[in-house]
Amino acid sequence: MPINYTILNSKFISLLTDYRIVFYNQNYMKIKLFCVFLIILMLSCSNQKNGNKSLAKINLDFKFPNNCEIISLIDLFNSSFISNKGEDKPFVLSINKKIKAIVQNTSSCIDYYINVPERSRLVFSIYSEKTTEFKISVSMKNGNSKLIFSKNFNPKENPLIYEINLIPYEKKIVKLSFQIKGKNKGYWLNPIIIYKRKKIHGKKYLKFYNGMREKARKWNLIYIVLDAARPDHFSCYGYKYKTTPNIDKIAEESLIFDNAFTQAVYTLASTSSLFTGLYPVSHYTVMDYQKLSDEFYTLAEAFKDKGFLTIAEISNPYLSDKFNMHQGFVFFKENWKTENILLKSETIDFIKKKKKRFFLYLHYTSPHAPYNPPLKFKRKFGAHLCNKEIGTVEYLEEIENGKIELKEKDLECLIKLYDANLNYVDYYIGKVIKLLKKENLFDNSILIITSDHGEGFFEHGKIQHNTTVYEEMIKIPLIIKFPKESGIKPRKISHLVEIVDLTATFFDLFRLPRKMKYKLEGKSLLPLIFSNQAMKEFIFSRTIIPISRYCIRSERYKYILDLNSNEAELYDLKNDSQEKKNLVSNKFLSFYFHQYLLHHLSSAQKIKKEKEKYIEIDEKTKEKLRSLGYLD
Repeated sequence: MPINYTILNSKFISLLTDYRIVFYNQNYMKIKLFCVFLIILMLSCSNQKNGNKSLAKINLDFKFPNNCEIISLIDLFNSSFISNKGEDKPFVLSINKKIKAIVQNTSSCIDYYINVPERSRLVFSIYSEKTTEFKISVSMKNGNSKLIFSKNFNPKENPLIYEINLIPYEKKIVKLSFQIKGKNKGYWLNPIIIYKRKKIHGKKYLKFYNGMREKARKWNLIYIVLDAARPDHFSCYGYKYKTTPNIDKIAEESLIFDNAFTQAVYTLASTSSLFTGLYPVSHYTVMDYQKLSDEFYTLAEAFKDKGFLTIAEISNPYLSDKFNMHQGFVFFKENWKTENILLKSETIDFIKKKKKRFFLYLHYTSPHAPYNPPLKFKRKFGAHLCNKEIGTVEYLEEIENGKIELKEKDLECLIKLYDANLNYVDYYIGKVIKLLKKENLFDNSILIITSDHGEGFFEHGKIQHNTTVYEEMIKIPLIIKFPKESGIKPRKISHLVEIVDLTATFFDLFRLPRKMKYKLEGKSLLPLIFSNQAMKEFIFSRTIIPISRYCIRSERYKYILDLNSNEAELYDLKNDSQEKKNLVSNKFLSFYFHQYLLHHLSSAQKIKKEKEKYIEIDEKTKEKLRSLGYLD
């Protein structure tokens, strides 16, 4: 809170006036000394006021080319590492519309952990009201440290913009340490790291981009979700058994994403991220009895406003109107009794009658537990020989609660039943594809086959989902088939993508209206599809509250933080794909990922929502949720 210097000075004058009648008493000297002290303090405050006036007059022109990216150290400040010996902590101050400052005292050090981009430089200015020394040092993982900036700033000087070349440190994680020395606080003005954006072949990409958006004027979107499906059990992802023959046929003419991830390991939050384009920290639909707020402008609403027919058939209660997930759908059907039989004839008739482009969302419950497909599917995987109780929700709950010790043979049966359940839903996917082709609704549609989260089988002591953020629970299949006229050739893409990126892609490709008051938090996949260049450094995922486990994952590393226990884990996925060797003792890497995870958690958009309400769930919905293992 800024000091009101006018009020402060008037208080000092009032104090002096009150004391004038006692100047002649026996305490004259004491009072005189006290008054001198007050005068000095008043003058000091007056100097501060003049100093702040000088600060406000600073006019620095921080201009950079359009093809540059920026890492703002102001934005990262709240997640930086600050060591402070005094009472005055560093803070961020807005100087004017163009300039912000990190205000630092002499007893503190501010550390940032940065993965230095190629051809980058550190750009900033400095200011102080008294002669002050500013220092920046860079430290490497091996402990080597180097002073890269040192300047004694004189307040009589005009602030300059400094640029420090970071090329010697590019593609390395370094620690940047900011310190000042002197008798006064110092101001780091607009500290940023600037680097050139990766080129995506300029004119060639623009031609591809405009061409795709023009062709998309005629396309539909079909989005199919298989609940709790993990990609390493799909035969098109290399699984040893033929679990997904119908999906495999689609995959042969599609893009297959090897590193696609969910925003949360439970349906309500992950689907809310798809429908809003926001991370859970922003849409905050993160507990069992929450519904999606009306304040959000959903994907279905955007398609509807664009003139599309919006249709959804779902078989998971968390996607029902009870949780407000029907926003924007003109045709919304909940299927409880025939959960794997979606896209019925009445839906097809509705689409054909309206004769409009459409957005079709199908959400299958399988292969989610209970793992109990018809006998013919069990036979394919030898699951018919297993104990009939294995795979039931009750059995799985007793395993989770430690009442049953799962033997190796029983675990094998559990996996066989899961595979059979996946094969069962694949059978119905084949029927849907056949029907769409028969009705001439397939060739002119983008088809997406994916999941809302994965499923665990004791890789880390847990089964099902919503308990950990290891690979088996956060990684999802992602298969995208474009119409042939797109010219996109089938292939695998290994770079990181996440659910919010799909939402951003649809808004971009279909030119959907953006009537929301917030920013989409994903990145369009079109540049990645064109160039096969990585478009993001991290993905983020989490569990449900109150478990509160979060993870940040790069292409090589994953960092996990449990906010309840404050325990952390770090894994090198290149050399430890099973996530067994915790490297959290590597402080340099751990601090780097910790910083960016905290930045993610603290950068949630403040979206105005109605007062939080816990919804009343009717008995029918509760019964269905319990049948899936929810609502203990």
